[in-house]
Amino acid sequence: MRKASSLFFPQLRRSHKIPLCSLSDHRSFSQLHSRQDIPSPAANGRDNHSRHFPKTDGNLSFNFIKNEFFSRNFNSQAENASEEYKDQLWKDFLSLKSTTHMETLFKEMEAIYDEAELAVPCLVMGIEVYQEGKDPEKALSLANRALKISVTCDTEPSLELAMSLGLLGSVCFSLNRLDDSLEYLEGANRVFNSLEIDGSRTFRLPRYNDPYADDERTFWLHLHAVQYGLFGTKTAIGRREEAIDHIGNALEIREKLSMDEDSGSLGFAYRDVAEAYLAVLNFKGALPYCLKALYLFKEQYGQKSLYSGLVLRLLGVIYTGLGEHEKALEQNKLSREVFRSWGANYDLLLAESEGANMLIALGRFDKAMDTLKGVVNQPLNYIEHPEVTAWRYSLYQVPSPYHAKIISKAQQKLEMEEKVKEAQQLLEELLKKKGDTGCSASSKEALL
Repeated sequence: MRKASSLFFPQLRRSHKIPLCSLSDHRSFSQLHSRQDIPSPAANGRDNHSRHFPKTDGNLSFNFIKNEFFSRNFNSQAENASEEYKDQLWKDFLSLKSTTHMETLFKEMEAIYDEAELAVPCLVMGIEVYQEGKDPEKALSLANRALKISVTCDTEPSLELAMSLGLLGSVCFSLNRLDDSLEYLEGANRVFNSLEIDGSRTFRLPRYNDPYADDERTFWLHLHAVQYGLFGTKTAIGRREEAIDHIGNALEIREKLSMDEDSGSLGFAYRDVAEAYLAVLNFKGALPYCLKALYLFKEQYGQKSLYSGLVLRLLGVIYTGLGEHEKALEQNKLSREVFRSWGANYDLLLAESEGANMLIALGRFDKAMDTLKGVVNQPLNYIEHPEVTAWRYSLYQVPSPYHAKIISKAQQKLEMEEKVKEAQQLLEELLKKKGDTGCSASSKEALL
């Protein structure tokens, strides 16, 4: 497990790869369950949305949140505890790598800290518990507590409030409470926008501001996470066009933060935007981002890398959508060479299925049938090379408390079985039409 400091001050982490929220096979989301400790959104969606997070022109009114929570009731058990001891506890807390150890020290902090001082420790603990993934309800409780403290203590927008709302939105997403997730994330976005206007980048209490950290970078990383959260949530509820605006905002932040990073890192951001455009069939919009991603991946990892192979395959799909079938087939062929060399059978099968359709579009039906035969004969029960598995898990890692899209072995097998079934049906159709026409399948019209 990472140190808490790497979660709280994300600029200390070296991997800044970006998550891709599912564009093609989102999970089915269960009906929301109301909670007394979470302000529930309007039952019918956005009609009463502004009741919790009204739009502002840079100045956020806090009465709308304060009315939702208990009045201030701070614990002052440890008035005699020295500030030096409290500071040391905080440093020790950040150095821990286990949530079990963090929880033990957190209880000690609860005993000597005033309630007003616990918002940021609650956030750090909540982020760690959430990323561990074992107890989202506990993460929700910690984020909710941080929010209550922030709302009661702060008289103006604060970084604590923005992060609390962002974490709540993330946890609610993981619990399939999409309306709650959207409500909190939009609130976090408004607070961050207000802080950006005011120029505020630090926490209310000096203890929690790392003197060696880049406050500006920390601020933008957390705003980046909120933008990606909004992208994921809006995509999941079918508002894909709106979602593109948020992933575009995330890309702008990424470009701002990546000036001193490796080029491959920024390539993930371009690829994600390309996939977002592709999800709404905007092939023209997807093309420039995909080309940028491919250029950066080649620079950083090489043309034969799996990262480049994935983008080459994506580029082939985009060119197909644009009707440029020769270019599409060329990119598809390059991607298949990469996947074959790495033994990435899952990705190879998907690319071959797409390649067969490209050949059909070009009227090359005999070659298409040969490709389809390869798909049909593809072994489904295979052992993936550990390096390929590690690559797959590295595709959508997150430098902030948000989600990663990991394709499980079971999901891979199901998708491969479906592709094989589709290939078998298409192959049978082509063979039948070829036999009916009594020709060598040289006529596109005859086979279609």
